[in-house]
Amino acid sequence: MLSLLIDDLYEDSGYCYNIIDLLKEKHNVEISLSECYKLYRNIVDLGFAKEGNVGRGPHLCIMLSEKGRELVLEYGSYDNFLNSKRSKAIKQDKESRLRNNEIKIKIVHIIVTIIISIATIAISIYAILQNDKIEKLEELLHKNNIEIPE
Repeated sequence: MLSLLIDDLYEDSGYCYNIIDLLKEKHNVEISLSECYKLYRNIVDLGFAKEGNVGRGPHLCIMLSEKGRELVLEYGSYDNFLNSKRSKAIKQDKESRLRNNEIKIKIVHIIVTIIISIATIAISIYAILQNDKIEKLEELLHKNNIEIPE
């Protein structure tokens, strides 16, 4: 209904004396006075319309605001505006998840690099210690005049 009202206000000089009659005449949509007040409050509170200057009885005068005109010019309708906002939110959510996944991948890469580095250092230390043991064994064998077959 909000989309219909914004479109109608844009098409009809931006001013309306009776929202109920406008929706009934243009769209064959009947709304109660309480629904009309809710619709009126929503469109005014969202900033797409302003309260009109003249009131006739229980009817609410309403005028399309500059923000409402910009909405119609940029998006064509309130429904298109909402769809655009949803699309942007979905796109931002996807981008956020991609960034989070990239960060997780980088963290995993760093952890794997650290583990490989620690393993390399441990293997190097083990090789050095083994080399020391071999040298000591060779010295011991040489002192006791025992030859090592090659």
